[in-house]
Amino acid sequence: MRIAFVTLGFRPFRRSGLDVSGERLVQALVNAGHDVTVLAGSGGPLLEQATTPGLRIVRLPVDRSDWIGYARASL
Repeated sequence: MRIAFVTLGFRPFRRSGLDVSGERLVQALVNAGHDVTVLAGSGGPLLEQATTPGLRIVRLPVDRSDWIGYARASL
């Protein structure tokens, strides 16, 4: 199954315990054989180094207080 997971924080830009829980959920989905694309906020320029098969991380520039802009950019 192909899954899109939208979150504000994902390693290494964690902002809360929810981000850590989301990472664990994504890892469980990948381990179960699903292809997961994570749409995550970025605190600055970062080239992804995801080497896990089945995991793709897409960074969107977002300010910590810009939830509305983040929601629009992730559509």
